[in-house]
Amino acid sequence: MDADYANIPDDIEGFDALADLPLQSADEQTRMWQQQGQYMLSDSGIHSVMSGTSAPGPGHPAGSVGAVEAAFPPSDLSGMLSPGTPLSSSGGTTNTPIPLDQGIGGPASNLTSIGGNFDEASDLADAASALPELVPLLEDEDPVVVGQASMMINQLSKTRPNLEIIINTPGMVEALVRSLDTAAPEPARWLAGTLHQMSQTPGGLAVIFKTGGVAALIRQLSSNIEVIQFYSITTLHNLLLYQDGAKEQVRECGGIPVIVGLLKKNNQKFLAICTDCLQLLSFRHPQTKLEICSAGGPVELVHILLNYNYEKLLWTTTRVLKVLSVCPESKVSVIRANGIDALTKHLTRAPHEPRGPNPSPRLLHNCLWTLRNLSDAATSQEIAGPLFERLINLLASSDHTVVSCSAGILSNLTCNNQKSKQQVCASGGIKALIEAIKRSNDQEDIIEPCVCALRHLTVRHDEACRAQESVRFFDGLSVLSRLFDVTTTLSVRKAIINLVRNLALCPGNCADLREKGVVAQLCGVLQSAYRDMQVAANGCPPETASGRIRASRCDDLAEACCGALQLLARDPDSRAALSQHCCQLLCQLLFLPTQTEAVPRAALGLLWELSSQQEVPNYLASHGVVLNRLAELAQHGTSEPCRQYAALLL
Repeated sequence: MDADYANIPDDIEGFDALADLPLQSADEQTRMWQQQGQYMLSDSGIHSVMSGTSAPGPGHPAGSVGAVEAAFPPSDLSGMLSPGTPLSSSGGTTNTPIPLDQGIGGPASNLTSIGGNFDEASDLADAASALPELVPLLEDEDPVVVGQASMMINQLSKTRPNLEIIINTPGMVEALVRSLDTAAPEPARWLAGTLHQMSQTPGGLAVIFKTGGVAALIRQLSSNIEVIQFYSITTLHNLLLYQDGAKEQVRECGGIPVIVGLLKKNNQKFLAICTDCLQLLSFRHPQTKLEICSAGGPVELVHILLNYNYEKLLWTTTRVLKVLSVCPESKVSVIRANGIDALTKHLTRAPHEPRGPNPSPRLLHNCLWTLRNLSDAATSQEIAGPLFERLINLLASSDHTVVSCSAGILSNLTCNNQKSKQQVCASGGIKALIEAIKRSNDQEDIIEPCVCALRHLTVRHDEACRAQESVRFFDGLSVLSRLFDVTTTLSVRKAIINLVRNLALCPGNCADLREKGVVAQLCGVLQSAYRDMQVAANGCPPETASGRIRASRCDDLAEACCGALQLLARDPDSRAALSQHCCQLLCQLLFLPTQTEAVPRAALGLLWELSSQQEVPNYLASHGVVLNRLAELAQHGTSEPCRQYAALLL
């Protein structure tokens, strides 16, 4: 039975969502606020207390400071908004600043005086004393007052010293969070921006988390103002990265389907942050993976791969798919969503395709890891030819990970799939796999999938005979002979032996395999396996059985050796050599206690193949204990082949 190639675990990598975006200096930010009016209020005279953008907190990526402003400066924010959602004074932002002297009285008058104090502030003490007065104004009944207070706090938050004062002002953050749910779109934008600034520091993250900010931010993800959505998702992203307990809160507050719903947006930087949030939430959390799938996540993720070229977005999207691909239920959803074709698109181009840029190494690795995880559940799928062409090309890569994953995918997709086997053979897969083994530097994580793929390609399809001959034609027999000397693990050796068995089905290969020393090597492996089984039967720890084959049970290895030698024994010279040197060993295998009769059956089959040589019946006739064992197996063997072989030998 063909075996699947094992899945690999999720990788652990951090993500700086906007690390490649330029930061703005304090002067540039000031000019930006003065010159742009479409999505920012006019300069309110608060820049007198600003000294620059806030610095990142310890452990935070420097590139995330001012991320929203860097990614979407005022002149570019219109690009985030859908054509059908224009902003107005009633439903969004306005181009007209709210005057400080509207004569509302009460809180508005206090606000005017506070604004004056800020305008004249010369040190932080003034700001510290004024900020507490803004706390009750954030929840004032007058929306104008709320808007002015929100704007002042937001502008103050642009500098690190003032930001620290905001974070430490009693009741300030609680008021910001509460007001976020009730404020009009314009103040909500300022409030969301302030929380985003706070999320650049450990202290800010902690107080947002403790005051219910996670739930409020998730609710703002449903805002019809995309700037608010962007502030909210970037703040949540920082919480997920650096705040303990944030992931659990996002899950408990129903954030998973909300974030999945945002994947329908068409802003690539926004989508990059959304997808990374999903990766952080789903990593090693099976329930989240299932929730992403039930919310339609695979369809949206595949859509992104098929329609975008922004490398960072493609990378974060494949990270989510890679996490989903290790979950049996999730991988089926990804396959059904056409995930294999979407991932294939971002592998290196095939030779016949127009020239174009190849994917970045990290994107290529993610695509290959994901495909390898998916491929063991796609063995019954009809796979498009371009995937096999790309994988075969990638076998020539100098990147160890690329070669290992490509061979693993080929191994899985050719498992019990005749059409896939024929496509790989027709695309030059056998030669490429043999060459990859030659270049492997004896690394078994490359050797094993390559050998398994060759094993699949050389049996049970219409072109199997030609494939068996192709292995010999491309010097594969010499390669296999050498592998017996460089491999040690049971799984790799068993794969090599089973490949030899397939190759022995072609009569033209048998003599060459003997000349290359493969028959003698198989006898050596069988002898070693017998010793290990003998030691294990005596109750010794399996680690002491053999330094070369580290396994608790060698039954499978012995069975595979006997099966391969039985086919090779059809060659007269090989049969003569085996009858002289292996008869005693095969009889000894009949007496070892095993959990099944697989080993005795295989040994009896090989003995029967050798019985045409006079040495075998002579040996059996001269050893009464062997004849008694044969009689016992002929009468009481649990398998029909075992009883038949024993009876024939008797």
